[in-house]
Amino acid sequence: SSLGNTTLSSIEKFLKDAACSQQVNQSDRISSLALLSSFCAQRGGLSGVLSLVSYLLTFTSEKILPTGTIHPLLEHMEQHRLRFLSERAKSETDTNHHDMFMGFIERIEQNANKGLATPKELSFLILHRLCRLSALYVSQDEDVLPDQPCEVFIWGCTSNGKLGSEGLDDSGKIASPALSGAFSGMNPKQMVLGSSMTTIVDEEGRVFSCGKGEYGRLGTNSTSETSRPSPVNFDSTVIVQIYLSTNSYGHGIAIDENKGVWSWGDGDYGKLGHDDTEQCRTPKRIQYFKDKKVVKASCGPKHSAVITEEGKLFTFGANESGRLGLGSSVLSDSCSTPNLVESLCNHVISEIAC
Repeated sequence: SSLGNTTLSSIEKFLKDAACSQQVNQSDRISSLALLSSFCAQRGGLSGVLSLVSYLLTFTSEKILPTGTIHPLLEHMEQHRLRFLSERAKSETDTNHHDMFMGFIERIEQNANKGLATPKELSFLILHRLCRLSALYVSQDEDVLPDQPCEVFIWGCTSNGKLGSEGLDDSGKIASPALSGAFSGMNPKQMVLGSSMTTIVDEEGRVFSCGKGEYGRLGTNSTSETSRPSPVNFDSTVIVQIYLSTNSYGHGIAIDENKGVWSWGDGDYGKLGHDDTEQCRTPKRIQYFKDKKVVKASCGPKHSAVITEEGKLFTFGANESGRLGLGSSVLSDSCSTPNLVESLCNHVISEIAC
């Protein structure tokens, strides 16, 4: 009830005030903190635990506090964890801890067992126990987010069918966000807007495109435009990332689950990396990278770039104005196969934009 919540909040405030008041002797302040810990344990709920952690972090003093001050809460959390494991008939110890904090947490555990922990260390210990407890409720094989249908909204110019607005609009524009029935039913995990087109990757790693089909930019083996998202064939390979050029005649690059790389669309200047300048209406693996693992890519209007797992940068396509970064700015030096940017070999490249 409202009265009950008000009363509990007043009790919590009183204990916090007593624990940090200089007018209260040290023994009573420690007792107040212990009562506050017990109060949070009995009250239950994440907000109460985080409130105690936040309170401990406000201590300006690094003076050692007896671990017993938070023992009721730690004991309550541990009992709950063990009860959960028992109910699920688990005998293994939960190891879903954040690895980078393990050494730090172990030291705090040792200090706490000796009664030598500071308020900040105690707050870390509480959060560590909280993480260990919450990990029980999240399966490694399940998505953390609720399994609910994804809703996609579209707006703007609908020319060439690039918004997948079939049956939604005939005026050529959508002035306010409108629910897209075509995209929403696909549960897309990535959506990319290219040159007069849209491409999506769904939750199963399948790819669909709609919009202007000229030069094979859709990857659907057609040059016709369509406002209905059409499947793009990757030979049943799971795709994890798509990159599209946003101007010129349009081309795309995809990275699959094995870090292989594909390209399709307009092939001018060799920007597809297939050792030719032909357009490609369906995705094709870039053979140059068959023994390499690609993690990032970018598509410019006349060239492309990819980054390998080792942090090496490769470029291909038109070299006009030195855009390939190969030490030359002559257009005739365009490359239809990927070239290593040697001047950056002593660096680990993590991002690229064309």
